[in-house]
Amino acid sequence: LPVGTQITLRGAANKELREVVVSNLDSGEYQRLHVAAGLPRRREFTYPIPRLERNTSLDITLVDCDGILSERPHRVYIAAVTDQPPAVDVVMRGISTAVTPDVCIPLRGRITDDYALARSWFEFSVNEGPAREYPFTVSPGGDVAAKLDFRELRSREKELAIRAQDKLNLVVKATDRCNLGTAPGLGTSDHNRLEVV
Repeated sequence: LPVGTQITLRGAANKELREVVVSNLDSGEYQRLHVAAGLPRRREFTYPIPRLERNTSLDITLVDCDGILSERPHRVYIAAVTDQPPAVDVVMRGISTAVTPDVCIPLRGRITDDYALARSWFEFSVNEGPAREYPFTVSPGGDVAAKLDFRELRSREKELAIRAQDKLNLVVKATDRCNLGTAPGLGTSDHNRLEVV
């Protein structure tokens, strides 16, 4: 189960229970769950784990109404899976690393994540200037067919004009929708460095 998951273990016995002892083998802690007499479901119990932080091994010992313990504890093992960042497999197609000031940079590939994508964008900088972001959409299947058109950018923002001898640094980034109490995963493509000629 993913790290951050809220879990409720539910158990049932073939006899009425007095208590259930849950021992965490990793931390050495244990908890006694008392089953109140007269409940209609004295053969059932629940054990909450508010937030799964790591792999967890539990031994569950049942104590019936006569005080008899289960022959051996029942072992429950829960593997905690850490969220992985989006896989960004995107490359430039049809251009070299030497470009003109009117370059249109086409990118093709795939961006995928098990929690789906929240956002995807180009991040680029000219020479050692500040990084700028321009979002683009990814198809529901994860396919990317996007472009960064510097003629279009220049028509909207004059300060984005690039000139011969400039260096463009370009990377594609994406974040996922993981909301299990951790920061969203951030995936990054390979960095591209282009020379303006």
